[in-house]
Amino acid sequence: MGLPLDAVFGIRRQSLKNSTIMIKEISQILNYFSVLVITVVLLWAAINYWKKRNFWKLIWIMIGFRLALAFFKIALQYWVWDQSQFTRLLLHQPISKDIPGWFIQLPIFTKFSSGYFIFYSWNHFLSEAVLSIIAALVIYKLFQLLHKFNSRFFCDKEAELGFLMVLLVGWPQIISFLPLVIFIALIFYVINWLFWRKNSITMGWPLIVSAAIMLIFSSQIAVWQFLVFKI
Repeated sequence: MGLPLDAVFGIRRQSLKNSTIMIKEISQILNYFSVLVITVVLLWAAINYWKKRNFWKLIWIMIGFRLALAFFKIALQYWVWDQSQFTRLLLHQPISKDIPGWFIQLPIFTKFSSGYFIFYSWNHFLSEAVLSIIAALVIYKLFQLLHKFNSRFFCDKEAELGFLMVLLVGWPQIISFLPLVIFIALIFYVINWLFWRKNSITMGWPLIVSAAIMLIFSSQIAVWQFLVFKI
């Protein structure tokens, strides 16, 4: 004699609930681990800047960390959805062609059997890592260009430092990070002029200090940014 229907649904609901609780706990651990890694890399970067070392090792560490974290979260989400017959359907469904939007209608989402899961994974996990890397590369090239035309604002290796700090802050926090860097740089400039009569400022310490502020007040900045920019 089989189980009653309500018992079957109860078991499935409990299984899904347990999986959801587990993924929340693992996500919390990953968040703490991310903060630890970013803090260590930030301190390491400050030491490197003080000792005039290059930042490429740290840059590659952060790129690898961002991508590895994203793919781990994707694998974890797949596992959770695979625990229930209902959510398992989401793993093997393309996105309907009736949904408006050019991006969501790309063939990888509408023609592949796992289109919905691919879209969900991109939207919730992978996009942040990829956009962080792209934004960091853009800032790196911009700093190189500015250094070429006016070297008084950027010392040697500060373009690399900018690359690293944007990777640390990540997308979309970079939207708040760049104005903060400019503000902190102005404060450094005023202090330099008042106390040492220096009419110039480099961007190294403003980048590091701004990244530290973003890390310490990440929750508050995220709320403010969402209210202002809806991101």
